[in-house]
Amino acid sequence: MNRIAPLLLILVLFAGCKNKLIFDKNLAHESMGFINQAKELCDNDNAKLWGFSLHAPILLAETNSNTVFASQNPDSLYKYKELFVGHSNINLLVDNGIIDWHKQKWVLLSLPLPTDDFERRELMATELFRFHESKIGLNKLQTPKCAHLDDPTNRLWMKIEAEALKSALTTFDNSVQKEHIRMALAARNMRKVNTGQMFVRENLHDLKLGIPQLTGLLLSGRSDEQDTEYLYQQLETFQQSENFLNSFSSIFLPTYGLLMSKNGNEWLKDINSETNLMSFILDFYDFKYHEDFLDLLVLLKSRYNGEKFEKEEVIVKIEKQKELDKYHIKFFESPCVFITIDASTNYQFKPEKEIHFENRGSVYFDFVASGNWGSISISDGALLAANKGYFYFSLPIKTEGQKVWGSDWEMTLNEGYSIVQYKNSDKFTVQKNKNK
Repeated sequence: MNRIAPLLLILVLFAGCKNKLIFDKNLAHESMGFINQAKELCDNDNAKLWGFSLHAPILLAETNSNTVFASQNPDSLYKYKELFVGHSNINLLVDNGIIDWHKQKWVLLSLPLPTDDFERRELMATELFRFHESKIGLNKLQTPKCAHLDDPTNRLWMKIEAEALKSALTTFDNSVQKEHIRMALAARNMRKVNTGQMFVRENLHDLKLGIPQLTGLLLSGRSDEQDTEYLYQQLETFQQSENFLNSFSSIFLPTYGLLMSKNGNEWLKDINSETNLMSFILDFYDFKYHEDFLDLLVLLKSRYNGEKFEKEEVIVKIEKQKELDKYHIKFFESPCVFITIDASTNYQFKPEKEIHFENRGSVYFDFVASGNWGSISISDGALLAANKGYFYFSLPIKTEGQKVWGSDWEMTLNEGYSIVQYKNSDKFTVQKNKNK
């Protein structure tokens, strides 16, 4: 799920007598186990990885029963064994992240957690690191869009980089492995040459998203063989993806990091918000390039399935253009409805797929939103304006009382709100009814 700014998650404890609190005891016991597992993870690390402890207050939230389980007591919660329990009003589908709640920071984990022990530990370690990211300055960084990664040439070089990293993961010869890593970085440099200044954005993503994910990987408890198999599958899936924008850092950087960590992790302590990670890795291995640029380009394509990937990208480009045309007609050439995003509005979407329209915004799927006006769930694309001030969706086709349906969406309007035509245009909006 897309990571909505955690500060938008508003958790308000219900007033009432503690003795009347009703909650699922089995869920409480499970939550105690999760909190103890997180504590054990931090104890085992003992500040070795980064030079600082990863211990942090943990809040587990279960949306169906509106229950929260806390590792500490922020404000007279009900004490149950080693836990503190309360009911909450969660105004947004909860995602994992860092939140401010009751005047302190928490690691927020959404129940249910992954059933696989390695995945769960990886998730915990990733979020525990994010809690402490200010200690190396990563809290100051933003992750601007990397729309340039939709370019077919950049996609080609990313696939070649992934192929070289797969080769590096699966060889037992140290010198051969280093050569594959050198070639992977050469493919990355080809993308840098093609991309220009936009390439800087990728480094911000690698720092802000890749470093926490690497921390999760290194503390997940997998064996070297399991780590290798896990990342190999991740790279395979990545190469088959329609959208590289939101996943490259969480796969590439952990792969480089795991390969670098074969001889220890002391180098991690040199990472900070100013680090250029591509230069850092080149210096780590003392890599040099003596090949002519064009010769290297040909070598990369011939060695790492470049011809196959080029053919794939021709097909991807055609399919992407079809989608661009479809949603351009839907949102820019046809009547549609828009909702103004204000302080009451919360929204969430799946980031796996995004259709970008330059400075006009992006289309997202499985888009869920709520506000003073009501709530809506949109499956086949909502256009989120570039300035995040509005989102758009198709016209309604059916209404029953306060329930409204479109071809790909369902809405519940709050009392006193309706969909009305906007200023004699072909657009419609949701607004509060005027008193007669």
